[in-house]
Amino acid sequence: MSETPRAANRLAREASPYLRQHMYNPVDWYPWGPEALETAAREQKPILLSVGYAACHWCHVMEKDAFEVESVAELMNRHFVPIKVDREERPDLDSLYQGVVQLMGRGGGWPLTVFLTPDLQPFFGGTYFPPTSGYGLPSFTRVLEALADAWANRRDEVLQSAGSFEEGLARLVRVGLGTGGAPLTGSELARAAERICQEADTRNGGFFGAPKFPHPMELSFLLRMAFAWPAELRSESVDEAKAAIRRSLDKMAEGGIHDQLGGGFHRYSVDEAWAVPHFEKMLYDNALLLRLYAEAAVAFEHSEYDRVALDIAGWMARELTDPSGGLWSSQDADSEGVEGKFFAWTPDQIEEVLGRELASLAAARFGVTATGNFEHGATVLHLAASAQEIAQERNLPVEEVEGKLAEARRRLFDSRKERVAPATDDKVIVAWNGLAIGALAAAGRLLHDDGLVEQARRAADFVLRTLATDDGLKRVYRDGNVKQEAFLDDWAALCEGLVELFETTGENRWLDEARRLGDGIVSRFWDEEQACFFLSPAGGESLRHRIPSIHDNAVPAGGSSAAVALLRLHLLTGHEQAGRVAERYLERQHDELLRSPFAFGHLLGAAFLRAKGLTEVAVLGAPGAARDALLAKARTGVHPEVVAWAAEKGESELLSGRGEVDGKPAAWICRRFTCEAPRTDPEEVTRALGLG
Repeated sequence: MSETPRAANRLAREASPYLRQHMYNPVDWYPWGPEALETAAREQKPILLSVGYAACHWCHVMEKDAFEVESVAELMNRHFVPIKVDREERPDLDSLYQGVVQLMGRGGGWPLTVFLTPDLQPFFGGTYFPPTSGYGLPSFTRVLEALADAWANRRDEVLQSAGSFEEGLARLVRVGLGTGGAPLTGSELARAAERICQEADTRNGGFFGAPKFPHPMELSFLLRMAFAWPAELRSESVDEAKAAIRRSLDKMAEGGIHDQLGGGFHRYSVDEAWAVPHFEKMLYDNALLLRLYAEAAVAFEHSEYDRVALDIAGWMARELTDPSGGLWSSQDADSEGVEGKFFAWTPDQIEEVLGRELASLAAARFGVTATGNFEHGATVLHLAASAQEIAQERNLPVEEVEGKLAEARRRLFDSRKERVAPATDDKVIVAWNGLAIGALAAAGRLLHDDGLVEQARRAADFVLRTLATDDGLKRVYRDGNVKQEAFLDDWAALCEGLVELFETTGENRWLDEARRLGDGIVSRFWDEEQACFFLSPAGGESLRHRIPSIHDNAVPAGGSSAAVALLRLHLLTGHEQAGRVAERYLERQHDELLRSPFAFGHLLGAAFLRAKGLTEVAVLGAPGAARDALLAKARTGVHPEVVAWAAEKGESELLSGRGEVDGKPAAWICRRFTCEAPRTDPEEVTRALGLG
């Protein structure tokens, strides 16, 4: 007899791919919302809060080990109100309740499992719990039985524990807020850069040991100091910063963390040498790395970084773009229930696709061996040898080897398309799209690639058309459904991205939308008395604690993105409140930026802009070679403190009525809301900006 199909639970009504992955679990899941919270209050049951995301490998493991097991589900349903949350939809819940695990002295992560009283006070938590006790962890069944017993028979103890967690969370959510001071000076920024360089891995690139993350924000900050403000660094520090950047970018691009066939980067490496990744691919990681590699391509005049950047953008366009133009969130680590299966190769698989002769070259290039570097003798492709090295070893012309390797890569990529691909989380998140819009716009400008700029335009058009409302902004779109009021990171990353798109295109519609967003950031998320930004808007859904947006982690904190966006808006629009708020936040965070630079990679970029001083260069006049020559000089090198754009005429209060001079396009250089005499000679622009 065939097995009766299991009925879907409430998660079948949700749009989130992560929640829908659990809709056939025997667990009586609720999404977070009034129905779940009212049920817990009415039945006086504790809440079992499970938080994860679609691309999370260990979330899939816990589903298999626990949530699909009838006996475990029965315990959950009988004793708890089970609530499933997609952390990408609700970063506020995830941020708050990760603190429970941290207070217990454990590292946070996903899946996050937290137990709450009906009035949302946490009393126990963890991440992954195994099916049987071991490795210092109790089994999930044991946890459920013990907590159910404690709630039924020792509730006073549970409530006492909950009170202690509440006190701890009240303190924890404010960790990282500074005590005040002046904004950082150039010499203090140099100290922060030197602190970062001290942690550089001088052999493998990157920072710290395994697991190893790319740290694009810290590398971007080092690049700014080394190339845009080297005078503030000691000469040896400039060399150390450049070496740390080059080594990191080279080793990451060569490693298995970089998808050698399809482009884009995986989440992190499980080893120090970037060889074997944790295989999920996230939009936000790749947006930050796209901009970093594009900037490095210009700063170091290195064409390989150009290629890596374009491959990232190509992956985004090919595999993460919604037909309407928005960008999807991520690709899973697993396919066919096996982590990394889609990406790994054995020698036999290589030979089957390429034939013996070409497979031999490809195996040498990508490090494919009989023993492999991954599970079951498979290899995660990495650049083990250059075309020049292979040509020399085999006494072949380099051009011939390069051509054959390009053919091998293409054929392997085409063959891989026939495999079962990892699932794609096809929801559009505003914050991550804002990061991608800014990265695509900047990379298009730096690499002179109009296609990237058009990608940015399409994504911006989609987000504004679909998720911006008359009175605000929504966070998530999927399959025609829009949900969830936006958080600070949505407003701020989108604002930052639109300012970048304005700089690249000179199209005022993007600046107008950014100005609207900037006003909303200040009115909804800034607290003047406390001098900080909050993750959730004033008057939004009430959790037990309102969370300041402080630390830059895998993505920039909303507070950091807000500071960058508001500084640039202040320059371009003269909006005094924007500049004052950004400056006040940087003043508050002075000591924390110096104490913990790895927690504030993006905010250090804002501090750089404030300390170096921003300059606007408006190149006004008819399109053509003369205007292009002026703009090219204003965009020399990597100087994010210089915001150079071109249009036929100025429209801001400062530039209204200004344009060509004597029938020629002119560069109007403006500092501190005063414009210098216009310049029509490109070399004069170079001298005036000190970029020669």
